[in-house]
Amino acid sequence: MRLIFMDESGYVGDKWSSEENLEKQPYYVVSAVPIPLEKYKIGIEKLREEIRKLNLPGANKPLGLGFEIKAKNVATGIGYWSAHNEERNRVRDLILSFPKDNDGCVIVTVIDKKAHFNRYAYPEDPYKLALQFIFERIQHHLTNENDEGLIIYDLNHRLEPKLSSKATSLIRNGSQILAYDVLGFPCEFRLSIDRVLEFGFARSENSVGLIVADFFATMTYQYHKSGKPEPCGWWDLLWESLYKSEDGKVEGYGYKIFP
Repeated sequence: MRLIFMDESGYVGDKWSSEENLEKQPYYVVSAVPIPLEKYKIGIEKLREEIRKLNLPGANKPLGLGFEIKAKNVATGIGYWSAHNEERNRVRDLILSFPKDNDGCVIVTVIDKKAHFNRYAYPEDPYKLALQFIFERIQHHLTNENDEGLIIYDLNHRLEPKLSSKATSLIRNGSQILAYDVLGFPCEFRLSIDRVLEFGFARSENSVGLIVADFFATMTYQYHKSGKPEPCGWWDLLWESLYKSEDGKVEGYGYKIFP
């Protein structure tokens, strides 16, 4: 059994395609972090201890038990982090290493909202579309591992009804996929999402796994918004945790960019 923690970055409400919002939040990113259940308890205990050693402000409770580190603050270096670069790098490294250190992996889906809006006459809702893409890849991963999973999504009250409805439909009915045959002709098929047992919500301040998912969604968002800077050591570290095909391919597996 795998616990699958999910979060998003770049949400701006239902008016996502307004000119102002496309400029303000040009990408929408969803992350999924599947971790084997038997590895999770040991992993979070180790991470909590390492974070405790840093004596961070406000850390009067254990990480994920009332204490949260916001990925956006670490990514942008604001507040405490602006004058504590050593701690900032240590936190980022610890959290981005968590999936790989615990026999897990990460899947991220990136929707380029402006390109999506400009390409299609009737662009699909990016929030539902990103969820569909990531469910398809979760199914692929769980099938390869011959395992099943429970999804826990970071609670967003405004997005919760939409995501709940879409997730339930995917688990119940599968995902309709448009593909192309060897001759280049379009064809459709339905991918079963039978490896995901349930989909629910929780608060990130009470979950180490959701804090990890927040870091992967936020860091991926910041990487794309910053124009994919090179070199970027923390992006290389993030990349190491992304789900890969048997021949080592990441794009289309642990890293989906659309369109």
